[in-house]
Amino acid sequence: MTTPPTLTGERVVLRPHRPSDVPRIVAACSDEQTSYWLGMLPTPYDDEHARAYLESNAAQEAAGDAVHWAVADPGTDALLGSVSLMDLTSGSGPEVGYWAHPDARGHGTIADAVRRIVEHAFTPKADGGAGFGKLRLESAWDNAASRRVAERCGFREVGLERHAIICRDGLHDAVKYVRLVTDLS
Repeated sequence: MTTPPTLTGERVVLRPHRPSDVPRIVAACSDEQTSYWLGMLPTPYDDEHARAYLESNAAQEAAGDAVHWAVADPGTDALLGSVSLMDLTSGSGPEVGYWAHPDARGHGTIADAVRRIVEHAFTPKADGGAGFGKLRLESAWDNAASRRVAERCGFREVGLERHAIICRDGLHDAVKYVRLVTDLS
């Protein structure tokens, strides 16, 4: 089982998700902007969907396939988003994923959270990290906010895949990003 360690950033605490996060997950995933970019989300999105999301995350962690963190406010512990390392057994490196609650947008919250998981992912296992050498990330070409997070966190654009991401209005082109442990400075 892969249990997410608690990680602290400048603006956030990354911790395991909790059942008490369900109302904030529902609010985030019901948001028009979130549901647009995450086109596979059910609409309307309700408590049952949020609980299924948490159960799926726990099953992926138990299988060693992913690690998911709740991005929480350090003062109030309110859920601000989610960040994940997925596809942990891939020979091409885990994939980084994230979404933000509307309250967290535009404040650097998710970029801070992604920086923390990048640092954790690249820290050697002997030092308490995950010991990976490469991370992948993809974003819809026209999702400027997601692309800014990737670029601010040191990911380098490596290509474009046409019609690869499902958004609410159909398929969008995907920008592929990579970050290597040797990119750390």
